[in-house]
Amino acid sequence: MEEHNISTQDFSNYLQMGAILRFENNWHLYVHPFHSDKPLKSECFSIYTRDFFNSQTQLSYEVSTHWILTTSQIETLCLEFLRTLDPIPCFNAIQWQEPFQETFQISFTEIKRKISQRQIVKAVPIVFESAEGSISSGQRALMILQLLKAPSNLWVYGNWNNQSGVLGATPELLFELNSQKIFTMALAGTRPKIDQNRLPLLKDSKELQEHQLVVQDLVDCFSPFGGGEISGPSEIEYPTIFHLKTELKINLCEAIDPLKLIECLHPTAALGVSPRNYGFQWMQNLPDQKNRQIFGSPILYKIKENHWLCLVAIRNIIWDHHNIRLGAGCGIVESSLLDREWNELKAKRTFTKNMLGLGNKE
Repeated sequence: MEEHNISTQDFSNYLQMGAILRFENNWHLYVHPFHSDKPLKSECFSIYTRDFFNSQTQLSYEVSTHWILTTSQIETLCLEFLRTLDPIPCFNAIQWQEPFQETFQISFTEIKRKISQRQIVKAVPIVFESAEGSISSGQRALMILQLLKAPSNLWVYGNWNNQSGVLGATPELLFELNSQKIFTMALAGTRPKIDQNRLPLLKDSKELQEHQLVVQDLVDCFSPFGGGEISGPSEIEYPTIFHLKTELKINLCEAIDPLKLIECLHPTAALGVSPRNYGFQWMQNLPDQKNRQIFGSPILYKIKENHWLCLVAIRNIIWDHHNIRLGAGCGIVESSLLDREWNELKAKRTFTKNMLGLGNKE
């Protein structure tokens, strides 16, 4: 691991405008200025983002300098920075407003109507908890400290400036593209640990149906590009929930632009609509859907030349200068039940709060 001489002021500046990614057991901290006047090396890191309903993926950060740190190095930097603050920041002042089940029911009912009319077989609405205020540099340091303990089957990610940002730990990879090899996954089907009456996911016909729709969607998307291997499904354990996961490895017939790959894939049936040829823009007319912003969207990282990592931005907190939001989504299929989906949404939000240190563990 390369040695870095990082002062508390360097780290303070980073917390004002920075980005983070945990990849292959290393922590990549992207250091401002992101848009540099100096010529950038061809192997420089870059980050691309988009809002969920937008049609284009934009270059957000072009990074000329970054740190690659160990967990202990970041922990030391966070603690040293927090010792400079008086008072020490906390999250007690955040007054969360939970979503309303009555509002979610409107989306649920409309999606079920489309399913009953055989227009679609699945759609994924979301809900948000929200609070007034913003996230300070000190609170970012606290959340990063918590994310250092995130399980290894989560990708920690985020980027921010003085006005807005996102920070989270996603279990979902859209794709990893390395030369002409792609690794991707179908992640759909959820069982909250707190619900002792639920069947194991591999025996739950509703969750298996939802999962298979995502698998088939990915197979259809990748079939023009090359063949590969499918492994799964298996039930994967996370701190408060279980998910079904199937892994796919594809050998491309020829090189592909990662931005074009995003256009082909986003949104998969895990976050959008099945069948995808029905379209997903209509979901903006459902309550709380239009303002998804980056939630459920791809975040694309250029790791090095010909090596790209694209994450799905879920299990996160999103903020601007006056509002904080924490979202979750659920897949609605023909056999979905309102109360069961509502409980799943709460379990996913609890997962996120625990990962970020935002609430008491349940």
